[in-house]
Amino acid sequence: MPRPPLREYQERIVIEVLGRSAIVRLPTGSGKTILAAEVIARVGGRAVFLVPKIILVQQQARAVREWLAGAGGGRELVVAELHGEIAAQLPPAFDVLVTTPAAFAISQKKQGETHSLPGGSLQWGNFRLLVIDEVHHVLKDHPYRKLALDLDLAKKNAPHVAMPNVLGLSASLTYEFFARAMKQQVRAICKELGVTQVCSASSAELESGGYRSEDRLTTKIVLETRTAESTGVLLHAARSPHLMLPLFLSRVASSTATPFTLRAMAVVEALEVAITILDPTFEVRELKALVARTPPRGS
Repeated sequence: MPRPPLREYQERIVIEVLGRSAIVRLPTGSGKTILAAEVIARVGGRAVFLVPKIILVQQQARAVREWLAGAGGGRELVVAELHGEIAAQLPPAFDVLVTTPAAFAISQKKQGETHSLPGGSLQWGNFRLLVIDEVHHVLKDHPYRKLALDLDLAKKNAPHVAMPNVLGLSASLTYEFFARAMKQQVRAICKELGVTQVCSASSAELESGGYRSEDRLTTKIVLETRTAESTGVLLHAARSPHLMLPLFLSRVASSTATPFTLRAMAVVEALEVAITILDPTFEVRELKALVARTPPRGS
């Protein structure tokens, strides 16, 4: 089955970023993942697709896999998944690896020491493209930043080796309010990643291409009273206390939770964005607090 055509602004940006390192700044729901998958298809070769959270690995891998179906010229492209909670490791071969930065860094280092991991070499020179979802995290003390610095070091140590271009994806590139600080942070992220171009689309171009911001829960929040007729309610028999958090987050990510839950989470996410803008250390601090409060397995 042929793939549906890209929106006009997606096609324009795909053409602009081919053959260079670039950042794509587009609003949530405008198709950044599909755009990245199309770049992967046109560039060819192997690609790494980094996502900041484990819960996003399966979600983004599914989207990339569906878009790339039939794009391999008679051979189905293999989209592999890797993160710290997956028991099975890399398949014998893959075209795209969707992974968290920590899992990729650990596997890359382990392979460098043992040279025995399956799936082919994970060293930078064996990839044509590095996609970084929510690339603004590079500005923080985040595993993204460590990989960005490692890639930069690899380029300096092996100037004769072709290294992957970078394609960063983000709805917002900075946590700053003021124009001068915004420009400084954007310049910093471009320098860290060797980016030469930042691509975006105007509101008019987005709308003419079929994007409607009012369709997004995070931009139009209408709270509803939950009723007994709400769909997507998980049966009590299927509820396991130790699995409730991952299950809850996965249902929110796949939009299979109740409408009330999705809208409530939209409110929470909007508040987190606002707080993080004021205090960039909020996410890391709250994560550490959550880990400290989480009882060990088996307790």
